[in-house]
This record gives sequence, C-alpha cells and structure tokens, in this order.
Amino acid sequence: MPNSRRRRHARRLTRVLAASLLPLAGLFAGLVPALAIPGYAGAMTSCRNWTGTPPVTNPPDSEGAELHSVAVLSACNVWTVGETFGPGPDQALIEHWNGSSWKVMPITQPADADFDLTSIQALSPSDIWAVGHIFGTSVDTLALHWDGKSWTQTPSLNPQPTSEFTGVRAVSTNNVWAVGIAAADGGDDQTLIEHWNGTVWKVTKASFPGDLLAVGASGRHGVWAVGQVFTGHRDETLTLHWDGHSWVRKMSPSPGSTGDALNSVVALSASNVWAVGFASNDSGTVSNNPGTQTLILHWNGRKWWRVKSPSPGGFGKDDELSGVAAISASNIVAVGTAFVSNQTIIVQWNGRSWVRTPSPRKGVETQLLAVGASSAANVWAVGDFSSGGSNQVFATRFASAGARAKAAGF
Repeated sequence: MPNSRRRRHARRLTRVLAASLLPLAGLFAGLVPALAIPGYAGAMTSCRNWTGTPPVTNPPDSEGAELHSVAVLSACNVWTVGETFGPGPDQALIEHWNGSSWKVMPITQPADADFDLTSIQALSPSDIWAVGHIFGTSVDTLALHWDGKSWTQTPSLNPQPTSEFTGVRAVSTNNVWAVGIAAADGGDDQTLIEHWNGTVWKVTKASFPGDLLAVGASGRHGVWAVGQVFTGHRDETLTLHWDGHSWVRKMSPSPGSTGDALNSVVALSASNVWAVGFASNDSGTVSNNPGTQTLILHWNGRKWWRVKSPSPGGFGKDDELSGVAAISASNIVAVGTAFVSNQTIIVQWNGRSWVRTPSPRKGVETQLLAVGASSAANVWAVGDFSSGGSNQVFATRFASAGARAKAAGF
C-alpha cells in the first residue's frame, strides 16, 4: 500500500517484536517529565522574507530524517516535527523557523528508546502541542507541550500494548484532542482518542475498529477524526464525529476496490469539512482505473461525498494526498506525492474545483507529508527528499493563489 504513514506503522510494529527480546523493562522508570529545549530565544526582533533556506540537515550520525507535520503561526514563526533514523534509536525532531533561520530544538530522551513525532498544532506562540509515540518494550503515546520557553512531556495514557498518537488538534487551552491507534498483542487495530482538559489526558470511551490518522475541528462540537478501517478484504475510509456528547461514525465513500484511507482533515464549519487521502484499485479488478489515485471527500452537513481531484501520476500510478490546510472556504491547499514518478503534488480548492499547481522536487525522490498556513501568502509544506542515499528533511513555502512554489534549498 502506498500510504507513507501505514508504511511507518508497519515498521514500528516490526520493531516491537524485536524489542520484546531486549531487557528494557525499566526503561521509562526515570523518564523526566520536563524536556528542556535550550537555545530558543523567542521571536525575532525583525523578520525577513524566506529565501529558500532549507531546514537543518540531519545530525551527522543519523541515517536519515523525515518531517511529518507543520504548524504555521506567521511568516516568522513556523514549527515542524518528525524523526531522525539511527544508528541506534530514532530521535524525535523539532525544528523552528524564526524568520531568519531554522534551528533544531534538541530533546532529552532515554538512550534506548525511539521517539517519533507525527503531528503538531499551535494555538499561539506559547501554546503548542506535538504528539507521537515512544518505542521501547511497547509502543506508548507521547504528548509534548510548548509554553513559550520549553517543551514539557505531559503524561498520556496507553490503553493497549501498542498505543500511539498520529494527530492532534487544539480547540482551546483546555480542550485538546489527540487521536491514533491502539492494539492488543495479536489483536486488530482499534481507534484511540484522548482528550486534554487543561490538567490531564483522558481516554474517551469511544473505540471503533480501525486506525485514526488525523483530527480536525471547527469548534467544541465540531471535531472530526479520520483514517481507515480493515473490513475483512480491504481498507475503507473511516470518519468519526464528536458532537459535544459522543463520538459517532459517519459513513464515507470508499471508491477503491483494494483499499482507501484518509490521511488528513480540516473542518471549517459544521457543514464544510474536507478530508484527503487515496483510493487504490487493482488493475486486474478495475481495468479502466488501475493504480492509486488521490482521494478528496467533502462533508456538507448531511453526508460525505467524493469531489473530483487531480491525480497527476496517471493511469496505473500511485498518487496520494497526505495533508490539507484551509485559508478560507474558497482557498484550501492539499499536498502529497506521486510515488511512481517521484513528483510532489500540490492541489488547491478555488471554491469551484480542485486544481493542481506547480510543486517542487528536490533530489531523486521527494514527498510532501503535511501542509500548514497562516495566510494565502504564507503556506508551508514539509516532508523529505533523497538523492539516492538517506532521506533528508524538506520544506517549501509558497503562496496559495497560483504562485509557483519555491523549494527549500533550491
């Protein structure tokens, strides 16, 4: 399956089986809640236009890195998170753009544990959440909070031996949702939803079969979580809605004959929600539309329906959308990757249709995994690229009104 998040999830589960043979039972006993982030001096006194400065290259001893999510507060205040790979345990990666340069924010973590950050979301410069997982003898949820001075780990819950966060959405300081995946040993994946009430994380009673990959909200009573669920013969799209009282599954189109997934969601109002991902068809089953195509769904207040979207890879190719962000109801941007042709994808909703816009490419392979925006003139997409060796972090900033994207490092 071409979905990058699913590939990473499968890799993590493989590591769980290997790690179960290691003597790591006491690994997290001494985990210090406060994760110091030295070297952050706050906002720049002056901010210049971004000129293509790339994110900081991977640490010298790493084997590669990816950026999984981006939070854009302004042209001078951008945060992005991901992970760096080995040797040894993977390290969580947090980078900050202050209007002049990128800076890696080092995080203290146990020497024998993998950290991975999958999602970041900012309410203000002093109220930012990042979530992911810790990998040791099990896979445990990880939630970090930035208060303007330092990142602090807030204890989150692990209802199953595999419990990981994939998405976070803050409605307010005391109303934050984190979603992901929970699975018992040898059991099927179940959805994981936790809520921060300003003091503690609590697991919601709602549990559905499937994986949640992202969460979005238009207010206290308009929270949406999306992902995929295996139905016995294929993966189908999964959409859950919180109405202020309970989580309810809303049926959504799953047009692919062999698999579908929703990777990202943005909610503008009770009647205007967008979700993006992919629909996969076996060429032997659906001969007129083989391969994997981009998938965009829209909620109009009554039902989900599929909206036509560009899929530039073409016939028999593998295209996927991984992130979506909204500037307004008539200005929405989604990003992804055409895997076979190694192209990035940027598509824009202009109020009438989704249109592809020029997108950057760096090295031999480039993929975009997330997008964020503070205005039409300040849209950021992040992911990774490779020139035939290890993956390197990648970022691009562009205007959403038809301007050509300018890639970091070009």
